[in-house]
Amino acid sequence: LEEYIEEAISYFNLEGERMTDTPLPQNLQLEPVSKPDPKVQSLFRQKIGVLQYIKGAVKPELSFHVNRLSKCTESCGPEHVKMLDRMLLFCYKYRKFGITFGPRSGTQPYDFGEQLGQLWGVTDASFEETTEYPVLFHAIMLFGGPVFWMCSIPKTIMLSTMDIEYYGASEATMSVNSAREIMEELGFPQDGPTRLFTDSTSAKALSENPVFRTRARHLRRRFHYVRQEVEAGNVVLINVPGKFNFADIGTKVLCKILFLRHWRSLTNSPVSVQ
Repeated sequence: LEEYIEEAISYFNLEGERMTDTPLPQNLQLEPVSKPDPKVQSLFRQKIGVLQYIKGAVKPELSFHVNRLSKCTESCGPEHVKMLDRMLLFCYKYRKFGITFGPRSGTQPYDFGEQLGQLWGVTDASFEETTEYPVLFHAIMLFGGPVFWMCSIPKTIMLSTMDIEYYGASEATMSVNSAREIMEELGFPQDGPTRLFTDSTSAKALSENPVFRTRARHLRRRFHYVRQEVEAGNVVLINVPGKFNFADIGTKVLCKILFLRHWRSLTNSPVSVQ
């Protein structure tokens, strides 16, 4: 994919432009344009398409950033295009860093206790800073790196952080079960439940026992899919300290140090955190 990124930089005449260590700046505020220029829209669509391809191939750390800007297609202006340029230049600067499969680096900030050939995952959810829409992200890990990841905005109205964390865990559980089926077909059945790490103690408690009836009675049946799978022995939720939950990278724009740390944990890349 290095050549593809290099060709994109050349095609959009971005050689020599200043490169940054993060895809987007924190506290980014982009105002929608009521009457966008068709030429700007065309350029925006070209660049967001390139970034969508790169994100889906080897850059899960860009999931939230690309998804956030892709919503601006119909109301984009020069500032939106400038942010896409920033992301393309970020990809160019780190074009040699993709996903690394193998033993996880000894410099990882947290030991998730990975077992050879066994799936595990991380999930997180939060309210997006500018729009206050809920954002979900999860990644399914195998042999040190992510084999599946998804960043999405649920269509269901969420009333609290517990709601979105629990909903996010249910969505991640669906991905876990799909991955478990594929592994079994390939001749690698999973030993016991797949560990799914979350920083939400409420989501973990609710998945094991409906203890919060008054707080959770409004949740739809679909939300409780994770509880069903916990009872079936296919998944188990495990709490991880929030600062080590690298799924956070897919739900918000982080500062440089946190972004680089979570990026290294997510992709197992030897990127330097300074």
